[in-house]
Amino acid sequence: MKKSISVYHYSVLPLSETFIYRQLMGLQRFFDVKLLTREIENRDEFPGFKPFVIPRKTFLRTLLRQNGRNEERFFAEHLKGSHLFHVNFGHIAIWMQHHASRLGIPMTTYFLGVDASAFLKDQAFCDELRKSTFAAVFVNSEDMKRRLTPYLPHHMRCHVAYCGIPLERFPFKQRYAVPEGARFLQVSRFEPKKGIDITLKAFSRYLKESDPKARLIIGGDGPLRSELLRLSATLGLGESISFPGRIGYEKYIELLQNADVFIQPSVTSYDGDMEGLPTAICEAMACGLPVISTRHSGIPEIIDDGENGFLVEERDIDGLFARMASLRTADIADLSRHARMKIERKFDHNKTVAVLSEYMSDIINRRIP
Repeated sequence: MKKSISVYHYSVLPLSETFIYRQLMGLQRFFDVKLLTREIENRDEFPGFKPFVIPRKTFLRTLLRQNGRNEERFFAEHLKGSHLFHVNFGHIAIWMQHHASRLGIPMTTYFLGVDASAFLKDQAFCDELRKSTFAAVFVNSEDMKRRLTPYLPHHMRCHVAYCGIPLERFPFKQRYAVPEGARFLQVSRFEPKKGIDITLKAFSRYLKESDPKARLIIGGDGPLRSELLRLSATLGLGESISFPGRIGYEKYIELLQNADVFIQPSVTSYDGDMEGLPTAICEAMACGLPVISTRHSGIPEIIDDGENGFLVEERDIDGLFARMASLRTADIADLSRHARMKIERKFDHNKTVAVLSEYMSDIINRRIP
């Protein structure tokens, strides 16, 4: 009989968090999974679960001081019988430990990016983290483990559990060259750490100096949309660029298959926010695309520079342009094959979710203190 685990994720699910959905679906192979959340969105994109939703706070409940009691009752009811309580994002988990401790259930959390970067600048958060009682924490890169470990209790286990991708959903397409009129692609949330402004500036130079017929698609949405549209206009990119907005899964696959180059020049934002290990890079590499990214967070754990992709320094517009221009003479055929091979070897979803589930099973069976 499968053990039962309860997983909390604050919203089910933003389109930018497809990796969470895959992880939830994968864990169902090993456990009976109950999903707890505060709100539901994009249900058509993420079928397969019936989440349990925390009762919304209301003005009347606030007046009657019932909001806190209702939430306590919700977790007491839905955690009962669970063998493990798992919460995504450490900065959320740190304030939810009492729900598990009251029932004597081991609790784990998965650090994924901002919670192991920008939040480490918050002294109150760091103090709570040093006092935390998680059975273990998971991170999605070796780099994140290195950064986070000094803030954990000395006895606490910190395990790297990569977020893999389902290879069957990202068919390999052998690439042989980057042609004139190349189609460049970036798909991400429009937020500072994604470096979209760097992409726009490097592409502007590429149009002028290397290939005036090139095209750039920036898929996604987010708080920087208006700012990035203005920058595009200022750079005079005109019809050479398109911003299709939020894209569903099928459209995303189509864009990957039709692109010639994938770009994601991630940066450390000015508030300290960093990537974890961007699955979009894994997805592009699985499709055989040449990928240009940066030496940032866990990205060098995916890309071996010059072998299966290319890395430049953060915020290096000239370096990004130079690498884009060099693709016209690079051995794209070899790079394309090696990109797929790297993802098959290290970031296959079936393998990565099995690693995570084994760690969870060990905790449930109390083989890990």
